Amino acid sequence: MKRFRVLLARLRPIIGVLGPHRRLFVVSTVAGILQQLSAIATAGMGAWIVGRAVTGTPVRDQFAAFVWLCVLSLAGQVLNIVDGWSAHTMSWRAQYDLRVALHRKFDDLGPAYLMERRSGDVARVALADIGEIELYTSHVLPPILSGLIVPIGATVAVGLLHPLFAVVLGPLLLATATVPFWLGRRAEEQGRRTREAAGRLGSIVVDSVQGLREVTAFNAERRTLERIDVAQAEMVDATLEHARRVAVERIFTIALLSGGMLVTLVLGAWLASSGRLDISVFPAAVVLAGAAFAPIIALTAIGGELQRVAACADRVWAILRAEPTVHFTSDVEVAGHIEPTVSFDHVTFRYRNGLEPALSDVSFGIGPGEQVALVGHSGAGKSTCTHLLQRLWDPEVGSIRIGGHDLRDLPEHQLRQLVATVPQDVYLFNASVADNLRIGRADATETDLRDAAKQALALEFIEALPDGFETILGERGATLSGGQRQRLAIARALLHDSPIMIFDEAVSNLDTESEAAIRIALRAASVGRTTLIIAHRPSTIRTADRIVVLDHGRVVEEGTFSELIGAGGPLGQLLADPLPSTSDSPPHDVPKGPTTP
Repeated sequence: MKRFRVLLARLRPIIGVLGPHRRLFVVSTVAGILQQLSAIATAGMGAWIVGRAVTGTPVRDQFAAFVWLCVLSLAGQVLNIVDGWSAHTMSWRAQYDLRVALHRKFDDLGPAYLMERRSGDVARVALADIGEIELYTSHVLPPILSGLIVPIGATVAVGLLHPLFAVVLGPLLLATATVPFWLGRRAEEQGRRTREAAGRLGSIVVDSVQGLREVTAFNAERRTLERIDVAQAEMVDATLEHARRVAVERIFTIALLSGGMLVTLVLGAWLASSGRLDISVFPAAVVLAGAAFAPIIALTAIGGELQRVAACADRVWAILRAEPTVHFTSDVEVAGHIEPTVSFDHVTFRYRNGLEPALSDVSFGIGPGEQVALVGHSGAGKSTCTHLLQRLWDPEVGSIRIGGHDLRDLPEHQLRQLVATVPQDVYLFNASVADNLRIGRADATETDLRDAAKQALALEFIEALPDGFETILGERGATLSGGQRQRLAIARALLHDSPIMIFDEAVSNLDTESEAAIRIALRAASVGRTTLIIAHRPSTIRTADRIVVLDHGRVVEEGTFSELIGAGGPLGQLLADPLPSTSDSPPHDVPKGPTTP
């Protein structure tokens, strides 16, 4: 019983999701119970008619019984339709609410939450797990309630024919209902193993598909297939173990059902032969006994489903209960003009407790219209600075300010409007060029799109695409070159028209000629804007108004290009490195692993 209470506690939040649709839930439950009762009554009435006919009752004397049989049968069909419609309507509406809540939660949690988790796991929660919950609310929850009520009604009915039927059937019905909990611990462990195996297999398959170019280029097809085979074998083993347990449960269930029917037949025959039971109601007693077992057998069939649904619910609630990395406490915009200045004031930050600080006592500022290049070896803390400026995380010590306002005092929508980013790893959606650009500004006109594309030197290749701005780019913009994807990202950021812009290796995928042109465009676009550039190419660094050099999370040098090169300090050593540094990426700053939601 303790395990049953724990299971119900895990499933209880699902009931909360159905709260706004409680009327449909009540209609579905009541209709389902009445439908099963009408089915039992129909079967019992039919058996009673047969019993009376066998004992010699004329057909004309059973006319009323035939009428009731038709009425009950018709009522059962109507109730079945009402049950199905209300249950599925309720479930789909609840599923919609849950998906909306989950995606709003993703928005609250921000990219920082997703950086530390496998995208396949999160996607599975948003799609498959919520789908499982929908099946629970429409196909599992109503039958559970029916399975608890209908057997009681059937037992009472057969007990009215003779009390001994109820006395004998009661313990057998209770034993049948508890079959899934005899092996409950094994079911939970098997469910966990199956989920983990499915997660590993899914991640490997997604990796192999997304990395197909690399797999082919390095002739790694065999190694990839071996990884899939191992994961598939684990999945098969877990599934077969689950199937064996289900088979054992089914054997016990069938044995109890057979025993119940045998006891009913023997008891009914004895009662009828001894004159304690009218022979005409004997068939009805057998039918009612079978009807008492039917909902419980359905319950045992879905007992294993409850463990799986509970696991799905656990993962969904884990996300809905997760605490955001940062908390935006105000929705009220800061009044007046905000000067596009940025200042890092003695900022110290680490991604997790126990890790070395990614930034240590970092201080620097950027004035309006100024371009500042942030340079350093991989892992120096450059991308961490951009993450903090976007407020994906908050500093442990110190503050970051825009126009003199601490980022923690700005509402999220205002901060997002103030800062635009062109990342090194550009993400383009499987949509048209125009739709990808309009992420920067939803109400952008065709003229706006063309102007932004022209400024980012993307207009020419866009117009050369088969359908121009309406060309579908494919997943992650796979139909474009790296440089073309980068230019679209720049156009998208320009369209956003933020006073502060971050370019995280924005020209890293461009050839020398395109880089020079883009630098000219960025210089023009940065007029009146604060621009933070992460770069390692000397040609990009040289054009910046000022350079901040980071090393192991600390500012070690700051000044103009000519000043720092002339000083022969860290910047000169960095540029002389035969392996130029690149932007530190989240895998360096954020330890990632197979963390599930």
